[in-house]
Amino acid sequence: MTTTLSLTHISKKYHRKPVLTDVSLQANTGDIIGISGTNGSGKTTLLKTILGFTIPDSGQIIVLNHPLSARQHFATNTGFALKDCGPLPNYSGLANLQLMAQLLKMTDMTHLPELLDLVGLTATNTTKVKHYSLGMYQRLCLAMSLVNDPQLVIWDEPENALDEAGLRQLQALLARLAEMGTTTILTSHNPTLLAHHVTRRVHLEAGRLLELPHSPGGHPWLRFGKCSYY
Repeated sequence: MTTTLSLTHISKKYHRKPVLTDVSLQANTGDIIGISGTNGSGKTTLLKTILGFTIPDSGQIIVLNHPLSARQHFATNTGFALKDCGPLPNYSGLANLQLMAQLLKMTDMTHLPELLDLVGLTATNTTKVKHYSLGMYQRLCLAMSLVNDPQLVIWDEPENALDEAGLRQLQALLARLAEMGTTTILTSHNPTLLAHHVTRRVHLEAGRLLELPHSPGGHPWLRFGKCSYY
């Protein structure tokens, strides 16, 4: 088992108010770590700190054996979907994935249609994103986070706006990523997702992180069955 992410004594204040206080967390290959917490508890700040969008006041972040400052390696091996992932509104879903792949200097894009299929969208749908429903928009954000076949995935409330079918696809996608050895860290307010579809659960309260006892009944892919890789 390989350590994908290591946070050591991370602290962050905004206007002298503590947002993260002495947060430490280690994530290994195949982990699905669910982060719960009330609104304003620091969940999104923690994710942005892991991604390098927010600079901590103290502590150390190591991603895939590289300090956070090694941005090129970090960006190449990490995917994320935050509250607004930013797909271009005048392009289709597939075109957005292709543009993302180009930005990442990828030459092989043959897997992109399958990514759309995994989240319940289709490559043949030429509808522009500006005409998407909120659920379709969220599905595209999840697909965009996986364009580069990342080793670490960061999702902020990935269940937002998803219908029942979308939630099932999200659960199956989590299982697939874990089976492939991808590490997934997500925030959520969905009790079912946190109870049954993560391998570890932590809770943020007033900026402090607490690991919760958790027994999901075995790895999630045992419930969903094997999936082919893209």
